[in-house]
Amino acid sequence: SNLVPSATLAVRNASDTGNAPAPIAFETNSALNVGPVAGAGEINIASTGDMTVSGAVQSGGAIALNADAALLTVNAQVTGNGQAVNLFGGDMAINAPISNPTGAVVLNHISAGPVEGPVTLGGGLTGFGISEAELKRISALSLTINASPTISWVVT
Repeated sequence: SNLVPSATLAVRNASDTGNAPAPIAFETNSALNVGPVAGAGEINIASTGDMTVSGAVQSGGAIALNADAALLTVNAQVTGNGQAVNLFGGDMAINAPISNPTGAVVLNHISAGPVEGPVTLGGGLTGFGISEAELKRISALSLTINASPTISWVVT
């Protein structure tokens, strides 16, 4: 992986006929602007600062977008192809579609992040909040939310 103080990442990685798709891995110790990124294999992008997906991310393999305990903002479509799509952050803003119709989408709350307090789903109220509008932007065979310290459901 590459370590840089801050970065913008845009990658195209198509598999060659007869060869296994190469993974895309990138890591930075600061804020990161991601996209577009397309690959036939696994995509694993990590940052210890805020991460903004500003161009489409698409993969035939697993996708991991990890903002650690910082803010993960999804402003462009993230598309999986049956392998897990994992998003990590201390807080998340899901402003664009996340699609994995034949696989899982997993939202992972890093509790040491910028937002302390309870996790709220459906209302986007306090702490790590995922609003109803954000939830509706996720299309997947299954959705898992790994959250701490607590989860509170808001039904509307």
